[in-house]
Amino acid sequence: MRRDTGPEVLLKLLEHMRTAWLTRREIADRSGLHRATVKKWLDHMVERRMLVGRVRAGRFHAPAPREFTVSPQWGGQLEHQEAA
Repeated sequence: MRRDTGPEVLLKLLEHMRTAWLTRREIADRSGLHRATVKKWLDHMVERRMLVGRVRAGRFHAPAPREFTVSPQWGGQLEHQEAA
C-alpha cells in the first residue's frame, strides 16, 4: 500500500479543518489517516500557528477533547459551525 507524502498529508488535514472545528479522532476518521499521524502533524501545525486549538465545549465522561481548525493567518475562520 502506498503511503501519503508530507504534502498530501498536509493537504488532507487542511481540507477537513478549513470549515469546521474537529477533534483528532474526527480528523483521522474523515481523512483515513492513522491517529498517530494526525496527532504528530497537528502538534507541528499548532506549533507553527497554522492551526488553533481549543477544548470542546460540552459535558463529557472523560476530559473534554481538544478540537482544531485552520488559523485566521492561514485563511481559516474561527466562527464556522461545530462538527456534525
